[in-house]
Formats: sequence, structure tokens, C-alpha cells
Amino acid sequence: MSMYHEFTKDFVERTLENLKYIEEAEKEGRSTYEVTQLINSFLGLIVFPQEQDEEKIRKVEIDQKIIDDLSSGVMENTYTGQHKKVNLESTVYHFRNANSHGHVEPHADRNKEISVLYFHDFIQQKPTVGFRIEVEISLLRKFAYAFAEGLIKMYNH
Repeated sequence: MSMYHEFTKDFVERTLENLKYIEEAEKEGRSTYEVTQLINSFLGLIVFPQEQDEEKIRKVEIDQKIIDDLSSGVMENTYTGQHKKVNLESTVYHFRNANSHGHVEPHADRNKEISVLYFHDFIQQKPTVGFRIEVEISLLRKFAYAFAEGLIKMYNH
């Protein structure tokens, strides 16, 4: 494997390529764990850029409909200030916290297929402050792809 030139950018490109590879294998009938790969990819796509290039996340552009669709899944948002408004920056912030602290819950449909993930971000010292969002797997996939492509585009300019 070749060395990274720009770690975050290269990591995002490689993560997106791996995700596409697994999903294509699933479509071809090979047994994969595509939702597990989506969660792994999503974790990396959210955590590394947010931790290493937080300022650049503000410059990422994705389809507003995806953000609006995510907003409709917000079940709780008692944060104050910049993290209360549901936009790309605050959503990435909450996803990062939920992922990093293991506050992700899968839920299955009646066929026992994972169909929804719940992400919960809360402040332990303040139990009344929290953010909880329900995201269908198809929407998470759209968001992961759009966010990765937006990051790549931003890095290339």
C-alpha cells in the first residue's frame, strides 16, 4: 500500500473506494457485511476530518436536501449555541461524538435486516443536554457518499 500524501484527503478517497468495493460485491451476490462497512467508513469519514481539519468541514458543500432529510430524523436536540442548529457542521459534530463514544444503536426491520441507526450525543455531566437522531441506512449511505465527495472536492481546490 502506498503512503498517504495528504493523510485526511487520501484517507477519505480510499475509504470511499473501499465502501464502493464492498457494496458492489454485495450487489454481485457475494456475502459481505455492507452495513458494517458503511458504519466503519462513516466513522472514519467523520472522525478524522472533524479532528484534523475541523475548519475545512465548514467549507464542504453537500446537497441541502440531505441535511434537511437528516434534520427530520432529529428526535432530541437540547444543545445550546452553535450545536443546536441542525446544519452540516453541527451534524458532523454530533455524529463524531456519538461514533467516538460508542453511542450508536442499530435497529432491524421485520426481516431482521439493519434498517436504522440511532446516534446519541450527550454531555455526561449534564444529562438534560443531548442530541439524538434516527437515520435510515439509505440516508446514511447518501450522507456518507455526499460528505466524502464534498471533502474530496474541497481538498482538490
